[in-house]
Amino acid sequence: MQFKSLGCASVMALAVFSSAIASQVTTKDLSGKKICWDSGVISTYGPGGEYTSGRLPGGVGTWAVATGGTSINSSRWSGFVDIDKQTNGTFKSEHFGGIGRYCN
Repeated sequence: MQFKSLGCASVMALAVFSSAIASQVTTKDLSGKKICWDSGVISTYGPGGEYTSGRLPGGVGTWAVATGGTSINSSRWSGFVDIDKQTNGTFKSEHFGGIGRYCN
């Protein structure tokens, strides 16, 4: 009987943990939005795919969500960045230096 209870508790814990896992951002999450990062970087994702930022990855260029990351091609930097949407509506990115939030 103890093993049955332990198994049930394990399944419940996994279900709760799984729902708390972050997910990769989508085009809808970024399009037309500005994100202010804890590191001081402010990234603007235009609805037509235009990207602007005053700090690295900086400059003016384009962005697109792709499998495994978000592609940024700007006048000063090009590559893929990790942006994950957290369950509380914030964003997390090692590349941008921490937590980001929508801002004006």
